[in-house]
Formats: sequence, C-alpha cells, structure tokens
Amino acid sequence: MGRSIACVLVVAAVFLLPGAVNLAVAGDTVESLLAEKALEKAYNAVLVDYLVEEGKEKLPAEQQKAALDQLVTALKAKTHVSKDEQITTALGAAVGLSMGLAGGDVVGEAGADVAGSYASEYAAWVDAGFKLIHAGYKEDAAEFFQWGLTMIPFPQLQARCVEGLALARPGQAYDLLMNMTKEPDTDKVNTALRLLGYLALDKNLAQEKKDALIEKLIEFTKGIMHSTNYRAAIYGLDVSKDKRAVEALSRFKSGMGHDTYDKRAALRSLLLTFADKSVADILKKMTKGGMMTLSNEQDQFWAGSLLIEAGEDHGFEWAEKLLAPAKKSFLAKAMQTKKGPDQRPELVRVLVRHGGDRGRALLAKVIGSYEDKDWLKTWIATGLLELGDKTHIELVKKSLSNPNWDYTAVRIAEALAKHQDYSGLAALKMLIEKEPPKQSGAMKMLGALSGKADETKAEAERLARLRVQIADALGRINHTDGVPLLITLLDDKDQYVRSAAAYALTEMTDAAALAGLAKAVSVDYGTVGKKEIPRNPGIHANVVRFAALRFAQDPGAAPVFTAAAASKYPDVRFLALAVK
Repeated sequence: MGRSIACVLVVAAVFLLPGAVNLAVAGDTVESLLAEKALEKAYNAVLVDYLVEEGKEKLPAEQQKAALDQLVTALKAKTHVSKDEQITTALGAAVGLSMGLAGGDVVGEAGADVAGSYASEYAAWVDAGFKLIHAGYKEDAAEFFQWGLTMIPFPQLQARCVEGLALARPGQAYDLLMNMTKEPDTDKVNTALRLLGYLALDKNLAQEKKDALIEKLIEFTKGIMHSTNYRAAIYGLDVSKDKRAVEALSRFKSGMGHDTYDKRAALRSLLLTFADKSVADILKKMTKGGMMTLSNEQDQFWAGSLLIEAGEDHGFEWAEKLLAPAKKSFLAKAMQTKKGPDQRPELVRVLVRHGGDRGRALLAKVIGSYEDKDWLKTWIATGLLELGDKTHIELVKKSLSNPNWDYTAVRIAEALAKHQDYSGLAALKMLIEKEPPKQSGAMKMLGALSGKADETKAEAERLARLRVQIADALGRINHTDGVPLLITLLDDKDQYVRSAAAYALTEMTDAAALAGLAKAVSVDYGTVGKKEIPRNPGIHANVVRFAALRFAQDPGAAPVFTAAAASKYPDVRFLALAVK
C-alpha cells in the first residue's frame, strides 16, 4: 500500500469541521461513536479506505455502513458542487498543465513525479473516492470528483477525477470536457485537451465518443490558430495511445515553425509510445549539435537522454563521449567546457534510471578515468552500487564522511543498504544533528555593512529539507537501526520533517518500528493554510492503520492503539477501536 495510499500530510485534515474535538473519550466504543454520529464531524480518507478494505472483516456490515454514511455526510458538507460552471471555471485556472508525458522534460516535471511530491497527499482522497463508488456511494463520489476537478491542483489526479466522474456518471465527463474545448479561454481548452486523452481510455465510454475525442485532439494539432494548444493536444494523444495519433504527431518531426517543447513532446510520444523508430535518426542529429544545426546544449542532452531511454545505441555512444574526461579528445573537451551547468551528474542519473545493464557497463567503463578525489567519481560509483555493482564500494563508503556532500551521503547510505551494508546510518545520524553555523551579533552587523546577506535562515531551511530526505531514505532502507533516528526526527522543530518520519515508520516491516509508531500517533504535526487546519487526524490514522496491518498480533502494537484511542479526534479514536 505504501505512502501513495495514505500520504495525507495536508489533505487528510482539510475537511475537519468545527466541533471535531472535545468529544468524550473515556468509555468510547465503536457503537457509542456511531450513536453520537461523531464521524459526521471529520472526514478521513484513511478511515474510508480501511472500512472498504480490511475493515469489512473487522466490523459487522451494519456498523461499516453506518460509519461510511457518516463519513460521506462529512465529505458532502465540504465538497458539494451544484453548478457545472464552478467546475469549468476552476479547471481552466491550471496553467502549464502536464500529465508527466514529458518525463524529465521541464514541462513535465510537476506531473511526472506525483508519487514523490505533496500531490500524493491528495491521492488518498482520490483513492477513497473510487472506493466509495464500489461501496455503493456513486452519487456522493461523483460530487467529490467534481470537487477534485475544482480544487485539486495536480494534473494526474485531475485526470483520475475525470476517470472517477466518468465511472460514476457515464457521459457527464465527456460532455463537460468537449464543451470546454469551445471556450475562448486558452487555459480551459488546454486543460480539456489533456484530460480528453485519459477519458479516451475509459472502458465504459462508447466507441463513437472515443472516436470523437481522438478527432477533437487531432483537430487541435493543426493550424496556426491552434498553435497555443499544440502541446496539450499532443499530450492528450499520447495518453490515449490511439494509433491514429501517429500521423498528427509526425507533423512535428520538422523543427521549422514549431515550438521546441511542442516538438520534444511529439518526438517523445512517437518514439516511446508509438515505437516510431524514424525518430531515432532525428534525435541522433540533435545530439551532434554544431554550427549547421539548431540544437543547443539542452536539446542535445534531452535528445541523448531520450535515446538512452529508448535503448538506442547512439544514446550510449553519446553518453560515453560526454562522460569522457576532457583530455580524451577535442570533442569531449568542447562538450565539457561549454558554458552552463555540468550535465554529467544528471547523465549518470539517466543511465541509472533507464540504462539497465548497458548503463551499468558504460559507467563501469568510464569511472576509471576519474580520480578518487573527484566528486563525479563517487557519484558514478554510487550509481553503480544502485545498479548492483559493488566494485567501488570502498570509495563510496569513504565519501560518506565528506562534510560538503550532504545530499550525496543520503544517496550513498541508501545505495549501501541495498547491499546489506548499513554503515551509512552513522553518517545519517550526523547529518540529522547538523546545525546551521551561528553568527554573533557583531558578525551579522559586519556582514550587513559589507552587503553580505545573513544566510543562517536559508541554511536552516536547507537542512530541514535534508532531514526530510533522510527520513524518506530511512523508510526505504527499512532497517532496525534506523528506528532511533526516525524517533529523533519525530521531535524535529520542522513539522514536515516530523511527518516525513511518521510516514517512514509506516513503511517499515520490522516490528522494531512499533516503538516509533507508538510515539508517532501522539506527535503534533502542525497545521496548514490560513485557517490553520490540523494535519494530525490523517497522519495519526495512517500510523494506526499500518500498525494494525503489519503488527496486529504483536504485543508491542498495543501502545499504538491505546494512544490512538485517547485521541481528541473522533475519527482516529474510531479507527483505533475498530482495528483491535
């Protein structure tokens, strides 16, 4: 299940209504909480998911139904939408919408990494919406999906809301999106085009409507008047996976007269989605650059990376030249001395993510060209570790102590753990304890007089982000010795570090995590938004649910349920009582 099911740092408490606290706790039972309709005061997606899944085996059908009825009442209080105009207005507000088709492209980054971003907070709500449909709350779920189209700002989840709306009310999503393509507002049209691609995949949609969707998307890839819609239509066609898209996308093979990012999106789709191998020749030319081409360094890197992802020989040949030390050839020297950021570290990541065995062989081949003191050698060695090659593991372990390589150390610790080497945990402990340098009042004054800004606050924020990354890594490492570190992070002054630690503990499968979970269920995770909505209900419920899923028979789980049963949040108390 993992974080994508119940990562609700912000949203799990968004619908908490006044009066959700200060209910009697002593002597609570499942029956008494249902009798006083306590769940109508707080909607909790984690609890919905529990009731529809494992809760079916724990609670009698009438209690399960009563609990869901009350939760849906709480949901309706906040998500009721009565006019389609409200939906279409909000849908058009998203600018630069991306479904992640572009992968690592600059226009696709926001949509491509939903699972690793705070968008996953909303994923729990969307997941629960689908569960409500299957539990018999089709109309209520439809209202939620309409709300999601209005309020959820993440493209992939908007797409799932379209899917949910189509499932709950066949035809309504089609009419809504097709009508939006007639709007004068470009943003509204582009939003509709991107979502039409997902709707075309709906198995419940009639074939004639699917045909109409594809025709509409193709229409918006033609003509100067649609030039501001090209990319959205390309994304929609890519998502649809309909072979009729190939002819329309092929018009973008020529660079003349087309926006760079429109062309990139089309080429990527043709190569990876529709297996058009002729695109590889175009990309090869792009990687070569030179005076006779229109490709810049960014185009060359994008083209080379895409060739690697597609498994094309030229992509790996290009990568070898780029990774070669400058002294190897005039070409390599030229590639490495151009202005702009060094592309080699990101190229290593591309080879690790998409290169497979060939990527591993290439990294093993070039690593010997660098000196041990070079950060890039350590970066490559860490990539090799991630790919299963332990040849340079000692170099990697030595680099853990480099004080200037904080984020690299986190990656190293995780890579080592994949080989059952947990020596990196000591380095993570030191990083957790790291504080920004303190400046005296006199030094601050001197800095101000010399025009040098005080960077203490910025450094504190950087270290907080580092601790979030450490918490995430500890969850994936999933080792007993990581539990004390996560318990320490539960006391962190930054609320997002605390919540990252709580979620990391729910990802662990060793019963040692119970010590941390028992604490996590009582930690304050702060608030969000101007209304200072508490984040605790969703996070506490998540802790309780996963403690029950993994460790229900372990006596060490009792403190988790005891603490949750005393919560001031009725939904958390109900869950604690239900899982016992």
